[in-house]
Amino acid sequence: MVQSTLNAIIVYFSSTNNTRYIAEHIASALVDSNVDGKIISVRTYDGLKLFKSADLGNPNDLPQIDLTKIEIWSKFLNSLRTANILGFGCYVFASNPPPYILRILNESIIGQQYLQSIKQYFTFSTFGSLHSKVVDILAWHLNQRLINATFIGKIDFHCPENFPPLLPFMGEKDKWSKNEIVRLSQFEQKIIKRIYDQDFKGEKFATNKYSIEFQKKNKQWYGTISIDTNLCIKCGLCEKNCPYNAIKLKKIKDGVIIDNVNDSEIEKLIKVPIVDQQRCQQCSRCYNNCPTHAINYAQWETHLRSQYKGPQLKFNKASKDEQERIDIHGEQPVELDRLPYPPVLMWRMWRYQKSFFIYCALALIVICYIIYKLC
Repeated sequence: MVQSTLNAIIVYFSSTNNTRYIAEHIASALVDSNVDGKIISVRTYDGLKLFKSADLGNPNDLPQIDLTKIEIWSKFLNSLRTANILGFGCYVFASNPPPYILRILNESIIGQQYLQSIKQYFTFSTFGSLHSKVVDILAWHLNQRLINATFIGKIDFHCPENFPPLLPFMGEKDKWSKNEIVRLSQFEQKIIKRIYDQDFKGEKFATNKYSIEFQKKNKQWYGTISIDTNLCIKCGLCEKNCPYNAIKLKKIKDGVIIDNVNDSEIEKLIKVPIVDQQRCQQCSRCYNNCPTHAINYAQWETHLRSQYKGPQLKFNKASKDEQERIDIHGEQPVELDRLPYPPVLMWRMWRYQKSFFIYCALALIVICYIIYKLC
């Protein structure tokens, strides 16, 4: 028998609000649904805030910490204990979930006692260039923890790219696809129907395990971020937003980090952001949110590119016990048009690379030679 009120939790990992927009859109659709007088209560949680507060981005061992003593984790775990439906989504990074985020599903982080009431789950992802199997990877890992729960659906959502080497140049801006918004609404109706369908046996998903090794290779290829201290205004946004705790504001004198803050002269020094390149996983949150464009990927000429700010979400007021929701029926928080095709993104990436023109010249020579031989 289906309960008259169901509790749902949606956990999203969002770098620039793309994935958050999808999560909040699904949450609002679930709340607005009313099937035979039955309602769904939904709470959304920012996975990167949970991730950052527990320092799960540490590339070494999992932290040994009592998460119930962290306020955001205490609220999350209490909500999870009574949840009947779980939604789990993230952005795509190098054809995989963002590095280390699946640690949150480790039993030492979320004990089995918090998952006992979950009977249904779904996954979602956002990508800017090429489709991937991330929704299946998430589903597979959730399936290992959610005993006797039914998988009710998945959606990989195409949205504007936010990775710096693929961003348009200054003065240009990518827009969202109306067709994708329609797909999202169709997905929402599908999972709502399945939530109340007691005969639904579950949707299939591919068996795709997550591997960090592929991403480590891509990290080397992407290069490292650098901070222009002349442009930096030392606002601390990069430190605040970094989910991997890879950026710290520190005092520097003559190029040397100063740890002794007892000296009166050192006290007067201004803190500057320092990047721990081992911790940094190139999520680009710092790049896209820097107010002075002081953060860049030098090898990709990102100082010539725009920043991606993502959807500017507006939430409706709610009662004290309810979470604020976005209005999915009113004006959209994104501009709609057509998304750029993959070749356009590739052109952006290689446009200012000398090696690109060398390869193009070699390819042209080969083509001309082949044509010459055939004539």
